[in-house]
Amino acid sequence: MMIAESTLNELEHGTLLERLEDALEDLAASERLWFLTVKEREGLDVALEQYRRIKRLQAEEEAHRLMDKYGIKPGGGLAALEQALRLRLRPWRDAASIYWVDERTLRYEMRRCRIEEARQRLDSPEIPWRAAGLVELVYFGRAIDPRIRTNVLPCPADVREPGAFCTWEFTLESAPVAETEAEQDVFRFSRSTP
Repeated sequence: MMIAESTLNELEHGTLLERLEDALEDLAASERLWFLTVKEREGLDVALEQYRRIKRLQAEEEAHRLMDKYGIKPGGGLAALEQALRLRLRPWRDAASIYWVDERTLRYEMRRCRIEEARQRLDSPEIPWRAAGLVELVYFGRAIDPRIRTNVLPCPADVREPGAFCTWEFTLESAPVAETEAEQDVFRFSRSTP
């Protein structure tokens, strides 16, 4: 047995949760530091473009891994998306809620964002996360079911309700959303405000 495995097996539940919290903090710090390093060297536009590329690949990979591991059926609609969203690390790292608006509409709301909180603590300028988050969730949703269309409601640097960082809305279309439509949605919503 490896040292890390034997150590984890010996830890109590509360200590395991603390270790998970530490690991999630490290993950958020790595993401933030990577972004700030690229921004410093290449500028904000390049940093955001690279971040969007990474988020698309990561989202598709994560969706497929979760479907395989937890038996989520491809093409399972918004119910499958809800299940997959609940299994992602992000809601564990940041406070999130998922709720149904109607039978064809699901919302995913980030009530806390550690990266954005760190930016505020450091009194850094706002970063337009809308496009990066949209890429991540458009392609996560499409990997679960290509009929899912993603729309962004408030997201930094938009004006938003107190205590809400981002709100995403997923609707189930009657036919698959074409790749070009998904890309147009990313382009349109990343440049508009709600």
